[in-house]
Amino acid sequence: MDTAVHISKPDVVLNIENLSKYFGKKQVLHDISFQTYAGEVFGFLGPNGAGKTTLIKTVVGHLMADGGSVSICGKTLKKDFEGAMACVGGIIENPEFYKYMSGYDNLLQYARIRGVNDPNRIREVVHRVGLDLRIHDKVGRYSLGMRQRLGVAQAILHRPKLLILDEPTNGLDPAGIKDLRDILKGIAHEEGASVLVSSHLMSEMELMCDRVGVIVGGDLIDVKSVEELVSATATDKSDYIFVTGDGAAVAMLLDFIPDESKTLTEDGDLEIVIPKREEKELLSRINRAVIQAGIDLYSVSPKENKRLEDVFIELTGGEGDVQIG
Repeated sequence: MDTAVHISKPDVVLNIENLSKYFGKKQVLHDISFQTYAGEVFGFLGPNGAGKTTLIKTVVGHLMADGGSVSICGKTLKKDFEGAMACVGGIIENPEFYKYMSGYDNLLQYARIRGVNDPNRIREVVHRVGLDLRIHDKVGRYSLGMRQRLGVAQAILHRPKLLILDEPTNGLDPAGIKDLRDILKGIAHEEGASVLVSSHLMSEMELMCDRVGVIVGGDLIDVKSVEELVSATATDKSDYIFVTGDGAAVAMLLDFIPDESKTLTEDGDLEIVIPKREEKELLSRINRAVIQAGIDLYSVSPKENKRLEDVFIELTGGEGDVQIG
C-alpha cells in the first residue's frame, strides 16, 4: 500500500522566463526568471532605477519584451494577450477616476467595462478596502489614501488571479500604509490571488510579503522568503547591547574582548560582538567583570535581529537608493 504523503504545490499564476528588455542599446532587464503563486504576496525590492517598473510594465503589456516570455494563468502574452490580461488587475503609477463622480459610480462604470454583472461584488470590494462609509462621496473629496483604496477595489472588482501594484504606498502616511498592507495581505491569503508589489521601502516589504525578489541594475539577485533571505546571510556571531553606568569604562575593562568587537552607541551603551560558539562563556565572564569592578549593570540584551535592509546591503554592497522606512 502506498503510504507516501503527497503535498500539492501552489498554483503558478505568473511565470516569467529569461525576460530581457532594452531601451536603445542599453539593456535594462537581464534574463529575469521567476514565478508567483496563488495566495501569496510577492515583493519586488530594489533601488529607484533598478528595473522594477520596467518589468511590471512589460508584464502588463505596456512595454514589449525583447526576449524571453511572460505567461499569466498559463496564457502567454505573445499568443493570448487578451486571455492573459483578463486574469490581471493592477495599479501602475496612480489610479485614475472621474473626480466629479462618487466612488460607487466609478466602480459601477468599471464593472460595466469589465462585464461584472453581480451587484453584490461592488459591495464586497468596497467592504474589503474599508470604504463603506465614504463610497457615495465624490472622488474629488477623497484623500490620497482613500483613492489608493478605491484603486485597489477597482483592480480586484473582476476577481483577478494576479494583482499588480507599483509602489502602492507612495505618498501615504504610516496609518494609510498599514491599512493598505493589511488589505493586500487579505486579498492574497483570504481570496487566493497572487499579489505582486514593487517597492523601495524595505520595512514595508518585510511586513507585507511572503517572498521577495531583489533586483539591482536589471539583474534579479535572489528570490526567497524574507526569513530565508535573512537566515542565508546569517553570521556565526551575536551582537549584545550592555546598558551600564559607564560604557566607556566597561569597554576599557574588557581587555579580553578585541577592540574591533566593541562599539559605543550614541546613547553611551556598549555593543559587543561575540562568537556564537563562546556566547554563554563570554557573557558570563563579561557580566562578572563589570559587577566585580563596581560598575552598575542595568541590562544585557541581544541586538535586534538582522532585517531585510541588512540583507539587501550584503547582497548588493549597498548599491542604490533604498529606504528602510
